[in-house]
Amino acid sequence: MPFLVGCSDVHIGVPDEPRRASAFLGLRNNPLTRGACSIDLALSAPDRVRVVVHDIAGRVVRVIADQRLEAGPHALAWDGKDESGRKVASGVYLVRASTAGGLKEAKTLVVLR
Repeated sequence: MPFLVGCSDVHIGVPDEPRRASAFLGLRNNPLTRGACSIDLALSAPDRVRVVVHDIAGRVVRVIADQRLEAGPHALAWDGKDESGRKVASGVYLVRASTAGGLKEAKTLVVLR
């Protein structure tokens, strides 16, 4: 007589991708030809935010924000100037956003003068 083993249905589910608490949504006015670029963020809770523009070599060009922001959408502006107030040269720049809560993202920005 064959040996039979009873088995109950076992459902192993894969959880949905967890929702990100905060997001670096993007850059508006990219490429930057004149005026300012808008750096759009959304925070699900108040958090300390750091947004920095780097040149292609990784050097800090300008710190846009290093502060605590409330929950919700935020549009930070970069006027295309370095820390000394001089317009940056045409080229490719990296905008990095990070929060104390763990967000770490970067977007590429092109400046055309």
